[in-house]
Amino acid sequence: MEVEFAERHNGPPRVVQGGTLAGRMAGVLGGPAEVTLRRPAPLGTPLQLERNGSTATLRLGDEVLAQAVLAEVSVEVPAPPSFATAESASRAYLGHTRHPFPTCWVCGTKRAPGDGMRIFAGPVHGTNTVAALWTPDASLTAARELVRPEFLWAALDCPGGWAAVTDLTPRPVVLGRIAARVERSVHAGIPYIVMAWKLATEGRKHHVGSAIFTAGGVICAVARAIWFDVDAGAWS
Repeated sequence: MEVEFAERHNGPPRVVQGGTLAGRMAGVLGGPAEVTLRRPAPLGTPLQLERNGSTATLRLGDEVLAQAVLAEVSVEVPAPPSFATAESASRAYLGHTRHPFPTCWVCGTKRAPGDGMRIFAGPVHGTNTVAALWTPDASLTAARELVRPEFLWAALDCPGGWAAVTDLTPRPVVLGRIAARVERSVHAGIPYIVMAWKLATEGRKHHVGSAIFTAGGVICAVARAIWFDVDAGAWS
């Protein structure tokens, strides 16, 4: 099938935000999945998304951009922060002072309400986690005010990048792989808690977990991901 990502849905400039792309591919597979990003995917360009059994491949011509496979998603989820703690963490978001990709549609500070998702995951004092409050906009829904699953993947994505930057120095990191499962529906117009935490670091590779919770702490979706430090000049 042919798919195209709207110009609105960028991560780094001119390319599709990784979680949005991964969530679209998982939707084709119809269940929890692991998606590996091979190359940046361009916005506003017809791409070929092909399913073959339990796998899916996204291509631009003969070039493979991403591959997905149905997978069990196992990750130990810490207790979520309180609503008030997540709200406070959002105010401490590092991207407010310095952001490698300020126009990212999920975590960018230069995206207006109703345009960007504006998930500003800031450090939770005394932990290795970041957290934010997120009230999904109606533009993210498909029916009955339920947020489309690929946008839940998007929401799980960017906070993991901020969890990777534990030295409090914002710098370019990009998503390499993400696996996620959605456990319950998320509604527009209702605030949720988004949290991410670092699992391990190997050189320039960062393993992270992330989750979306109701205000009462019930899990809606969970992910594990791998992020990579990249040369700032490559994304200028």
